[in-house]
Amino acid sequence: MTPPKKPWTWCRDKGCETQLIFARRYGTTQVLPYEYQDRAPFSIEATGAHVLIDGTSFTPREAIEHFQTSGEGRSEAAARELVEGYPFHRPHFHDLSPTEPTGNAA
Repeated sequence: MTPPKKPWTWCRDKGCETQLIFARRYGTTQVLPYEYQDRAPFSIEATGAHVLIDGTSFTPREAIEHFQTSGEGRSEAAARELVEGYPFHRPHFHDLSPTEPTGNAA
């Protein structure tokens, strides 16, 4: 029997030990990496986090608006409460700026 596939993968950057999941960014075809560990909704640790809903990532504001306009006439408070039931994950990225000065220093 084959073991079940894990829902996450390791970051491939050398020295990075972050577990990742991937989600399509709302309104685009772009797939982005997110930290696997979810954060408490609307908490300080969730600052900058996106809400992942069925493989699509939304900012919290986008998710609230999505639920408000989904045809069921939810209030903002009801939509916010619904969003709180989904996982919040922070985008994962590495600083791509060079760590050493470039060019000729005379």
